[in-house]
Amino acid sequence: MVMENKTDFTLATRAADRDPKAWRAIWRHLRAPLVRTLARFAPSRADDLFGDLCVALLEDGGRRLRAYDPARGSLRTYLGAIARNLALNQLRRPSHAPIEGDTPFVGDDPLAELIAREQAVLARALVATLGARDAELLRLHLVDGLRPRAVAAAMGISETTVYTKKHKLVRRLARIAMAA
Repeated sequence: MVMENKTDFTLATRAADRDPKAWRAIWRHLRAPLVRTLARFAPSRADDLFGDLCVALLEDGGRRLRAYDPARGSLRTYLGAIARNLALNQLRRPSHAPIEGDTPFVGDDPLAELIAREQAVLARALVATLGARDAELLRLHLVDGLRPRAVAAAMGISETTVYTKKHKLVRRLARIAMAA
């Protein structure tokens, strides 16, 4: 269902005020497309990221929902951009991309430790399918936490190339992981 921008603005404002009916409308009409957006970047975490998105929308008194401007597009497009940025931020965090070495410390939860180890094994197997330069780019950016400019300097490539290659590599690894 495509909502009109004036209705979108009212819905966003009511949702920012924590109106349950507004949240049900967002859930009913926008959950599926937003989860699909999140799944393009983090297929195994799309539902969790949707929950993170809902929390992010309510932070600071609904600041992000109140910032919605219907003159710039639909609420679906606006929330989709926020969802995309949230997913990309999650992918940039080293704890979500254990490529080499030991698994991250997860505390006293044996199930969480098992899951983290399985994710680390899968990540190492996926990275092993890449060439040395591609694996190095991901390691520098996602594991070592270098900014794209620093990765570009370290590898002798342009910053634009870093962004392009990283995007293609993450999508390729996601496709391989989904096929496994």
